[in-house]
This record gives sequence, structure tokens and C-alpha cells, in this order.
Amino acid sequence: PAWLRAQRFNSRQTIDSYARVLDWMLQTAPNLNIVSLAIGNEIDGVLANNAARWRDYTAFWREAAARVRAARPRMALGAKITWEGFVGGAVSGAALREAEALVDASDRLMVTYYPIQSDLMMKPIEAVEVDIASLVAWRRGKPIEIAEIGYSSSPRCGGSEAKQAAFVRAVFRAWNTHRGAMPLVSFFAWTDFTPEEVNQLVRYYGFDLPAFRGFLEGLGLRDADARPKPALAALREGALASHFI
Repeated sequence: PAWLRAQRFNSRQTIDSYARVLDWMLQTAPNLNIVSLAIGNEIDGVLANNAARWRDYTAFWREAAARVRAARPRMALGAKITWEGFVGGAVSGAALREAEALVDASDRLMVTYYPIQSDLMMKPIEAVEVDIASLVAWRRGKPIEIAEIGYSSSPRCGGSEAKQAAFVRAVFRAWNTHRGAMPLVSFFAWTDFTPEEVNQLVRYYGFDLPAFRGFLEGLGLRDADARPKPALAALREGALASHFI
């Protein structure tokens, strides 16, 4: 809300407002077995390379985490950071040290991973297992929760349905290699966004480039009409082979 936008993350107003959200959420679903909770989504996109803002956020995070732990002591807590921010070098120096301190305070290292190059084109499939291995090496002793992982099938960003299926298989290979370090991997998304939803997201992010639209429009394992893509079959194959189903 507008009245909070000028506040620092560690301000009393921000902390108390978020506490009310947490209380509402926990009271709304008292019997729901919530496996984990990310206090913040892709926070490096906002905090960037500003060490002071990372410190402010960590102070906010610690208060929010204490409140959740008092109510749900078994719930795993963290804050979602992008692969690029934590492993890929987008956050560095003093800001990275602050990010590491936040991970150290968390129960899990929570990340999102979409193999995108700086030109917004999809990376080669060969990079996926290398990138996940790098994440494991950087995990600071924490279990890894890949809260979002996906690959666009759109040719506008260098993807294809065949590449997307190959990506799913690569993720399962990496997951099986590092199973002890990664208790949870969540594929994004089940179904493609509709054109209207893509337009809404483009407005939200504030830039409109063909490759970015392609990335957004092709992330589903099914197309917008619910037609399964080859990646959905690859997901089932991987789950069966890994004894998840």
C-alpha cells in the first residue's frame, strides 16, 4: 500500500503490518500442513547490491520468522532469492555477505531458477546441471528448496517444446545427483499464461521485449488451452523413475 512504500523494511510500520498478514494467514488455515514459507519473493530484485537494504530486510525477516516459529515451529522458513542473485554474481561484495547472513538465519536456501541469459534468451540445456551443481556448492550447509524452476517453450526466447522437455529431464538428473541437498523442487508452471495474463505481467514488470514476452508465454507444461506439451510426459517419466509416484 502507498502508506508503506516510503518506509524502510525494518521500520516498525512495515514489521507490524506484515505481522498482521502472517496472523491472518495462520489463523485462516489452522489445520493446513504448510511445508515451508518464503518471507519475500525474489528479494534480490528489490534489494540489489545495496548492503544497507539487505541489513534492513534481514532485521524485518528475523522478526517475521520469530512470529511464525512461535506459531508453527516445524515450518521451514527462508526468503526466495534468484539463482542469478545468489550464485550468478548479480549480488556481490558487502551485499552478498548480507544475503549470506540471511541464508544462515534461514531453515532452507530458497531460490528460483530459470536458465535465462542476459539477453533474455534461454540458456543451452547443457548449462542446467552445471548451474544446479553451483547452487549446491553455494548452499552454506542449508537444504535447498528450488521454489520455482522452469524453461520456456517459446521460440521468441530461444526455447522449444523439445528443449523444454530436455530441461525437465536435466532437472531430474540434477535432483537425483543432489537429492540429499534438495528436499523440494517445484516446477513452474502447470499451464501457460493466457495472452491477457502475459500482457498484465509485462505491465507489472515494466518492460516489453519480444524475448521477455516469449519467456512469460511459454513456461507451462501445458499450453494455454491445456494441451499437454512433451515436458509434461517428461515430468511423469522423471517422477516415476525417481519413485516420487
